[in-house]
Amino acid sequence: MATDPAQNSRRKRRRRIAVLLVVAGVVGLGLLGPLIPWRTRYGWTCSTCGARKRLTDHLLWGKSYPVVVNGTRMAQDAPSPGVVTTPLTTWMRDHDMAHEHTWVYQHATTHGVFGCAHLHECGRAPPIYNFLPQSMAWFVRTSDEEEIRHLLDLLANDDQAADQEIDRIQTEWLKVVGTSCDSDEREADPTRPR
Repeated sequence: MATDPAQNSRRKRRRRIAVLLVVAGVVGLGLLGPLIPWRTRYGWTCSTCGARKRLTDHLLWGKSYPVVVNGTRMAQDAPSPGVVTTPLTTWMRDHDMAHEHTWVYQHATTHGVFGCAHLHECGRAPPIYNFLPQSMAWFVRTSDEEEIRHLLDLLANDDQAADQEIDRIQTEWLKVVGTSCDSDEREADPTRPR
């Protein structure tokens, strides 16, 4: 069975073209893949209670809310899916305060096909954004109703005064935490100088 040299050269040419197309496709995907916006994650913060809302927008699956945030499973059938509440939100609900979230755009991060983040957007953070969850829980637990309502009024009306009040509360909380940490360390190591 004799093979035609012209037919062999056509086969070789087809193989080369197929290999070149595969290589070009892999190189093209490698170069352009990270630039294709695969998913974007958005975040908002409520300027009065500090609740946070998350949303993910997938290229193929559309918009979805996170199922787990900071180790806590989110209820997808909740009135506000994707919302992480704070101790201040809980306090307001427990005290029958009418509260509509005032969402402030916080950030968006766009990821490419391979998971690399290639676009970050940031919004202006409200004063409550810097309120650490631990210090907020301590404040709500140790303060009376008048102090909490005063903080809520500041958060609703005056950014600079709210910043100063939150700084003051967190400084107090750090003093309390620092004092309890020092006493725990002394008990654990009695040779440590006092």
